[in-house]
Amino acid sequence: MSEPTVIDEAGLQARIRDIAGVLLRAETPAAEDHFLALGGDSLLATVFARKVEVECGPRPSLEEIFTLSFAEMAEALAGRQDGAARP
Repeated sequence: MSEPTVIDEAGLQARIRDIAGVLLRAETPAAEDHFLALGGDSLLATVFARKVEVECGPRPSLEEIFTLSFAEMAEALAGRQDGAARP
């Protein structure tokens, strides 16, 4: 199995926002938007986490999905993508 491609933080943020927009059936969210505030729920959060993991590498935790903006989530995941410790 091949390793996921490392995506820079800006690209990671854009991809996360695109995935959220599709799942939430909304226009692409802004960087400062939050998953729950846009109508996400716990069931969609698990689907979102898996899609992000498959397409981007690191998997966001449910806590990250529920508490962080998309920009903050991308920053946290970018740190894990290159082997850095979780913030």
